[in-house]
Amino acid sequence: ALFAAVDEAGVARTGESLALDRERQSLDLIRERDELIARLGAMQRIVHFGALSASIAHEINQPLASTRLCAEEALANLRGEGPPARTDEMLRRTVLENERAAGIVRTLRDLFKGRNAATEPRSLDVIVEAIVRLMQQWATEEGVTITMQARAPERVPTGAGELEHVLLNLLSNAIDAVRTLPPGLDRRVELRTLVDADHLVVWIGDSGPGIPQPQRERLFDLMQSSKSDGLGLGLWLSRFIVERHGGAIEYVDEDERDRVFHAVLGGACFRIRLPRIEAATRAPG
Repeated sequence: ALFAAVDEAGVARTGESLALDRERQSLDLIRERDELIARLGAMQRIVHFGALSASIAHEINQPLASTRLCAEEALANLRGEGPPARTDEMLRRTVLENERAAGIVRTLRDLFKGRNAATEPRSLDVIVEAIVRLMQQWATEEGVTITMQARAPERVPTGAGELEHVLLNLLSNAIDAVRTLPPGLDRRVELRTLVDADHLVVWIGDSGPGIPQPQRERLFDLMQSSKSDGLGLGLWLSRFIVERHGGAIEYVDEDERDRVFHAVLGGACFRIRLPRIEAATRAPG
């Protein structure tokens, strides 16, 4: 009986020791797993920061490159190497493109600091028409026709250059989508503004190839792009700006696109909806 009790005690001690070893091993595995997850998370953040930096640089480089081309053409015109009548247009475009770049920087700064930009009320139609005029020459040179129906003269509070950036991004994407279509095909971009019960609405459609269904779900995600050379900041930033104005931006499906544009366009279509500030504050009577 004594030997049996000793054996049982030894077995119990052995079992307890094995259990403690397994617990230590489990804790070691959990600690190693947590350290690995932390390292992977740090590496992922570094990759994201690098990609975001590249996206910001790419986004700002577009207006800066346009500014340089406009300035070079204006200088050539002043030297008598081109039509003088285009000098004023190129200088105005230089100012607008410079403001576009500055607007990107301001918006990103406000985003990361968590603050709202100062706003002033401006007519939506005036903003859209100014952007169409800005892009008209480039579109013409690429064989692209831009048409517009402006029916939203009401004002919307907006920060300097913010809605302009959104419209420039969408219009540039639309022109890019149609300018490489084969000769003989319709290269067309259409814009429409209107007022419904609660919103000011901007529609932008094109006759390009459209965006494949699998890409639409993440179209506005950061560092996601439907263009081969895109870096996925433009639409993400556009959505941030529109939502900061209390509105929404979305890619519209084919049925809704055909209803608005009467089935004359077969490509991508975006809709921006902004709240009607004037209607909300208008006194009844």
